[in-house]
Amino acid sequence: MNYNIYTSLFLLLLLSSSNLKILSQTDYQMETITIENGLYLNYANAIIQDSLGFIWMGSDFGLQKYDGYSYTPYLHNSADSSSLGSNSIFNLCIDSEKNLWIFTRGGLER
Repeated sequence: MNYNIYTSLFLLLLLSSSNLKILSQTDYQMETITIENGLYLNYANAIIQDSLGFIWMGSDFGLQKYDGYSYTPYLHNSADSSSLGSNSIFNLCIDSEKNLWIFTRGGLER
């Protein structure tokens, strides 16, 4: 009777590991985002992807939006009250209503 239990467990493990091997053979394409591609720095303090697929990156030098082809910078401008309050960004978050929240040294911004 123990023989059947061990055989069943062995077959279950064998089948589950072969399924994992099949699932892990998916091809993914990776792209490196660097200064040469238009990024301000080779690091980011925070990265998040929104529901439209845009990638938002916050660093000590502002916020950048990447659409897969080009970058759009969002920077502090003391002459523009609608700009970021600070270029120093340390976190990003998207709420349930798809609003991007930006945690800067100057405070929380949407």
